[in-house]
Amino acid sequence: MQTNALLSRVLTVAVLAVAVGLGVVAAHRWLQPPTPPEFRSAALYNEPRALPNVELATIGGRQGPATTLLQGQWRLVFFGFTHCPAVCPGAMTTLDHVARELARTPGTPQPIVTLITVDPRRDTPEVVAKYARNFNPAFEGYSGNEAAIDELAGVVGIAVMRGTPDASGDYMVDHTSAVFVFDPQGRVRGILTSPLTVANLVHDYRLVAGAQP
Repeated sequence: MQTNALLSRVLTVAVLAVAVGLGVVAAHRWLQPPTPPEFRSAALYNEPRALPNVELATIGGRQGPATTLLQGQWRLVFFGFTHCPAVCPGAMTTLDHVARELARTPGTPQPIVTLITVDPRRDTPEVVAKYARNFNPAFEGYSGNEAAIDELAGVVGIAVMRGTPDASGDYMVDHTSAVFVFDPQGRVRGILTSPLTVANLVHDYRLVAGAQP
């Protein structure tokens, strides 16, 4: 009888030890901060950045506050201009490949690729929208007056420097060549910087939008 009682106590202690051990492991895992996502070329803002209430316009007479026009769906947003010789066409071509790749990925929120001009003097809403659609019929393009574009660019984090027109009236516009992720609430969630490869953009966008890589 004593042997059975002793054995019972030993088993009880062992079970309790295992239970306590499992509880410690579970608590440790629960209390640990989550592992940050491993971005390749992206950075998340600590807090989503709200857009200013400036007026934008696009093809078909659609116009209104940026906070209204740019909400409702995830977006990959690029600031550029239609007279850009190389950087903008290259970025838009890359974004076309990104959009097509994401469309083949089940469970990933599909973004609207959006071009916002930094050269509203030459890029009317019709011009910039048609330019964007040349790369992909689903792309959107927006323009506005120069003050609105500059305010929006400043809030998002775009540096813009417009050159002096030459004798023919032509000029260059230097600007930040990054892609921004806007959430469905029309806020800036993150920035994707070079190298702007298809693989990097797809991988990082999915992390920002909450999908698994």
